[in-house]
Amino acid sequence: MANEKPTDGARVVPLDLSIERRLILRHEIEVWRAGDREDLAERPDERRDPDRRRRVAAYERLIEALTCGK
Repeated sequence: MANEKPTDGARVVPLDLSIERRLILRHEIEVWRAGDREDLAERPDERRDPDRRRRVAAYERLIEALTCGK
C-alpha cells in the first residue's frame, strides 16, 4: 500500500538493484546530466533556467544514490 506522501521526509531507502543495473542507470543519468550542463554552458541566456538547474541537481542526487546504493 502506498504512503500518502512517499517523498515526504528524509528517510533513506535501500535500492534493490544489482550492481550491474545501478551502473547502467548511473551511466545513463550522467549522460543526461552532461547534456543539460552543456546546454547551460552554451546558452548564457538560459543560465537562469530554473527547470534545467533543478534537473541537473536531481540527476546529481540520483547518481549519488546509485553510487552508495540508497
